[in-house]
Amino acid sequence: MGFGQLTGRLAIDQSERSKNINRQVLFSLLAKGIAMLISLVQVPLLFKHLGNESYGIWLTILSVVSWLSLSDIGIGNGLRNRVAEALALNNRTAAKEYVSTAYVCLGSIILAVLLLCLAVIPFLDWQSIFNTSNSLSNTILRTTLSWIVASTLLGFILALANQVLNALQQNSLTAWPNIVFGSLFIGAVYLFPRFINGNLGAVAFVYSTLYVATFLGFSIFVYKTWPFLSPSAKLFKRKHVKNILNIGLNFFIIQVAAIIIFSTSNFIIIRLLGPAHVSYFNITFRVFNMISIILAMVMTPLWSAYTEAYLKKDYSWIRDRLRLLNTLLIPVSFVLILTIIYFDKIVELWMKTKIETPAYLPLLMGIYTLITIWNNIYAYFLNGISRTKEQLFTSVIAMALNMPLAVFLCKYMEMGVNGVVLASVISLAFFAFVGPITSYKILRKHDH
Repeated sequence: MGFGQLTGRLAIDQSERSKNINRQVLFSLLAKGIAMLISLVQVPLLFKHLGNESYGIWLTILSVVSWLSLSDIGIGNGLRNRVAEALALNNRTAAKEYVSTAYVCLGSIILAVLLLCLAVIPFLDWQSIFNTSNSLSNTILRTTLSWIVASTLLGFILALANQVLNALQQNSLTAWPNIVFGSLFIGAVYLFPRFINGNLGAVAFVYSTLYVATFLGFSIFVYKTWPFLSPSAKLFKRKHVKNILNIGLNFFIIQVAAIIIFSTSNFIIIRLLGPAHVSYFNITFRVFNMISIILAMVMTPLWSAYTEAYLKKDYSWIRDRLRLLNTLLIPVSFVLILTIIYFDKIVELWMKTKIETPAYLPLLMGIYTLITIWNNIYAYFLNGISRTKEQLFTSVIAMALNMPLAVFLCKYMEMGVNGVVLASVISLAFFAFVGPITSYKILRKHDH
């Protein structure tokens, strides 16, 4: 059902929506703040127990395995929008059918991908692929990959509960499984240092087991709390597959582009420069990413709120939120400047050791972070109203450009890690212009 068919049936409830957004932002700040603290503890802890090379391999494996999220083919984001629309119309039956259909579709895809991956992993030379020394055998690397691949793929199915919460505009709850998982993982590393120390396979086993158990428990909690959305194979509807995938496939292509831009950096660095360079690249990224995470806490609840507001023709509310987010960029820019200036001291305080990073890497990462935040302001609005055409176009351009440009700047221009970050900045710049132009063009149509 299109937006034009829906809008006439709905009334505006601006105050309640705004109150819920404020609650979600407040609770998200609390939850994501705890999650960030856990991440801050986890990085130096794993770095200490695994060492520079193994930690670089660990980060690269997690990054490469994230490409498996393509197995989702946009079902998660398509589900989010369709359930939000159904709930806005108070059609719980359709919402439950959408949830059930998504689980059956994604479960079938994930099972096929899992079997394929587990069949292929034993036959590849992972030492060569990851450009690592003989201290990490192919057996260890294959075991590590098998555990991470299996848990990650199962996690994609379980993570559909998060999309249901997003549709319910209960976004703050989605951080809690990561908090529980991160706490348990850190606790396991502290309690069993002899089992973990220097053993990449053991780290993967503990990580994977706790990850699946945590998200399974959280899914049970979600559907016990909102039973009217609990999935059932009996409620699978073939007609809903098309409705989910119509918008979901566009999200899928955008997701492919995002993964290529954001996740290939580790692989390019490890292939051209070695595992040790991955470590300080990721440490730099994590410092600046903390700022992105804080802004994401504010923006995440807005996606489905934009869906509801647009359906109810509450365009002034949408304009106000975009204006507020743009204003927030002023203090964010100031924080980024301070982070760039005091970067070395921040890292030394965090890691308890001095990390040598290339000159200008903090500056480039700061620019990258600012562009990412700016793009998200408009991407969340356009995603919420299912307007993906412009993102699709700019994402395809960015996807095609990023990897060859990163290799060119890193290797042939001898810029090293700086070249990889600069390539990402250039690739993201297209939507930085197209996103706001498209958003305000859409809103101007409703000025009168």
